Amino acid sequence: MREVTARRRRGSMDGPVARMKALRGGGAEPEPEPTPKAKAPEPKRSKATFDLPPDLVAELRVASVLTGARNLSALAEGALRAEIERLRQEFHGGRPFPMPEKARAKRGRPKNA
Repeated sequence: MREVTARRRRGSMDGPVARMKALRGGGAEPEPEPTPKAKAPEPKRSKATFDLPPDLVAELRVASVLTGARNLSALAEGALRAEIERLRQEFHGGRPFPMPEKARAKRGRPKNA
């Protein structure tokens, strides 16, 4: 059975006509419209592609569902952050690795493939 929901009817003090009447003194002062809450901008994200064994991907998908991770990306991000922290501790005294102007790592497909 389809649920019926009540629609909010426009009152006599809604809309631009009511505001004009209020400004002219023809009625009560309209309530100010609520300002929409601004969402904090999400940090910029980068896309990356990895070739992984199918059994690992399958287990990651199951783990993300069973552990309540938002999605596979969130689970992978947590794992990668933990690993980069381990590498910082082991090889760089716990400090972040330096970020060069242009990354030296090769990205994308080889040109002659």
